[in-house]
Amino acid sequence: MRDWAVNGDWFYRNCQFISEESEVKNIFKNLGLYNFPVRFSSYVDLFGKELITNNFQGPVYDEQVDKITLSTKQEKKSLKNRLSQYPEKISSKLIEWIKYLGFDPTEAYENLVYYFGLDRVYLSKHTNDLKEYKKNSLLADTLYGLPNNFLGKKCSSAYLPQKGYSNFFDQIKKTLEKIKIIEKPNIDLPSEILEGLKSTKEKVPDAKIFWTASPVILNKAFGFNKLLSKPVVACNSVLYCKNPFNSPFYIQVFSLKTRVTRIYFYENKATIEWLPSPNKSDNEEASVLEFFKLILNKLSGTNFKVFNILKTFKETRFMLTNYYDLENLTQISNQAKNLGLICTPWHFYGRDAKISYFKSYLK
Repeated sequence: MRDWAVNGDWFYRNCQFISEESEVKNIFKNLGLYNFPVRFSSYVDLFGKELITNNFQGPVYDEQVDKITLSTKQEKKSLKNRLSQYPEKISSKLIEWIKYLGFDPTEAYENLVYYFGLDRVYLSKHTNDLKEYKKNSLLADTLYGLPNNFLGKKCSSAYLPQKGYSNFFDQIKKTLEKIKIIEKPNIDLPSEILEGLKSTKEKVPDAKIFWTASPVILNKAFGFNKLLSKPVVACNSVLYCKNPFNSPFYIQVFSLKTRVTRIYFYENKATIEWLPSPNKSDNEEASVLEFFKLILNKLSGTNFKVFNILKTFKETRFMLTNYYDLENLTQISNQAKNLGLICTPWHFYGRDAKISYFKSYLK
């Protein structure tokens, strides 16, 4: 989550903020956090027309659906099975979009719906029906969503560090070092990991060490079978632009015309999240900027001045692109516990869920 740095300025790496309910806010409230209303939209062109829907971050289907059927039978925990629970004319396009982005939905783990913002679909022609449907069925509530204004929810609020996350984390690190909690970054060698863990276990038997990095290196250290999930390369393009909303705002993108998946506006800046094409087109950054201008004009109705992209950063992320790795990850976690190492629940999505998991080991 550390920021991208360009010419002495900082840019958020992606759309990450601290929720009102998060304990992080309470613990580190004196480290320069500011409060703001959470605003978001979605852009969808998967179903034959362009739609921008406020107060909803998932795909929106704007046609009548004859009948909604729910299947509770799931033979595999794959992304395709999860998406196939929607009516065929919806699920087929969602699966096509996943393939377009370079993923195999038959192998990817179902929880990737959260990463892509696919966890709930809004049927805009069935708003009243969905209200009742969601009340009477837990599965329907899991699959379908409604904009917050139809749910009677007020705009929620969240927190961001005033000087960016890098500065915020540096302050946290100084605070933790005072109470003897130490960060050990950039451990690359499997032998170094095992030696360090064994040494710590001998010196401090009750020590709790938390592993928040990728499981790949740890998997090598334990000598387990190679993970089937391949690293995912994601791009973040950063630039200056006027924010038409005067506070942080993001829009999820579901489109077969661009590889942009989300745009995050904040201060006088923006971060565009996108996945590079396997064809490695030379003009991808230019097409990303053009799509950004299109979205900005549609959102604001005004031709705001947009500067060129300052820089595009690439980062490699570990994602469960193969659900068979669940068994491997369980093996890694169990083996690590024998050495006093608590691993990130890699199949969880969301910072708060992972923090709650770690907290359970501190009681």
